[in-house]
Amino acid sequence: MHSTPCSESCSGRDVVVFLTQPLQVAGAGLSCYITGPPFERYHFLGAVDNDVPSAVFRVRWPKEEGAPTAARLGLSLEPMEQVAVQKASLPGTELVDFGKQVAKDLWNYLASFEVCLASKNLGMFCRLL
Repeated sequence: MHSTPCSESCSGRDVVVFLTQPLQVAGAGLSCYITGPPFERYHFLGAVDNDVPSAVFRVRWPKEEGAPTAARLGLSLEPMEQVAVQKASLPGTELVDFGKQVAKDLWNYLASFEVCLASKNLGMFCRLL
């Protein structure tokens, strides 16, 4: 694994990785990891490959470690089978979860309204959906 220190890690929440040329190893992907001091435990962020040559990864530090004062980015060429297993272990994105909750709340809000119908004999009456 090749690692590079990041000097402005405290202010960055995303890591952008892109391939400047195609990978020469068939069936391999470039896995991206990040670690904070004391630089012993790397956390998988995501991967890029020839089919997806660039990506923006959200940095999620484990709660027990907190936000570090420095960071080191690690890159490793790994088989796509291993990359797929690691991708499956990543938590769902906050944005998708937030969007689902907003849609659910909007549906419940709209469903709570009563619909008023006009009737020739009875005037106005309301019925619940």
